[in-house]
Amino acid sequence: MNIGERIKQLRTDKNLTQPQLAELANIEQSYLSKLENDKSVPSADILMAVLRALSVDIPTFLQGLDESVIERHLMQVPEITLHRNVESRLRVRAVKRWLFASALCCAVGLALVFGGLKLLLFSPVETSLYKYVSDGVILAGEPEGLFDQWEFNLRRKMSATTRLLEPDFEQAFHTARDEFRKRLSNDNKLSIINKGQKFREEVSGGYRIYQLQGVDSDTNRVFERYNNWLAVLGAFLAFGGLTGFFVEFRLRRL
Repeated sequence: MNIGERIKQLRTDKNLTQPQLAELANIEQSYLSKLENDKSVPSADILMAVLRALSVDIPTFLQGLDESVIERHLMQVPEITLHRNVESRLRVRAVKRWLFASALCCAVGLALVFGGLKLLLFSPVETSLYKYVSDGVILAGEPEGLFDQWEFNLRRKMSATTRLLEPDFEQAFHTARDEFRKRLSNDNKLSIINKGQKFREEVSGGYRIYQLQGVDSDTNRVFERYNNWLAVLGAFLAFGGLTGFFVEFRLRRL
């Protein structure tokens, strides 16, 4: 868009006629007509008078104008030159921030990839995991060893208290055993702290007894997983940084 076309567009948007705008800008209507028909290029004073009459600032006026028109005809206007210089400095500052952020992403990403692959951030050899298992919830008043050899203990208890003969005793035992099995609900815990052969933990409705089953022989895999996730995160950051450089390069060319 040329200068005259832009002035005419702004005048139309303000619902002003040529005589009205010419009067507000204190210029001849014939001269305004030449400006709008691109038969004349306004001086700095005339242009600023027209913009003040239109109540339009420099950034708004420059919107839509061809860059070649601005460089060829408007850079002699001090206000426009100042605006373009400020705009250029802000653009350079934004590009610097963008490039710095991209470089930081690349640096941090590569560091995480290297640290993850070399197992530098999480050591897989310094910590062991202790595996504890609980068979079920023990209710208040029940002994801690309720689930230790529970089937044998249940048969012995029923033999001592039940006078039923075969096969009635076996049927009653099977019924009681099936009911007890409903209470079995295994729960496993891994701990980096050795809590002894067993420990007690309060839960809803009672408590659990956790007994040590041994040291997890796959401890290294846990820490390898952490390092692998860090390496993936690092690769993502590094890719994002490289993408930032590419986007900035493409925008600069456009």
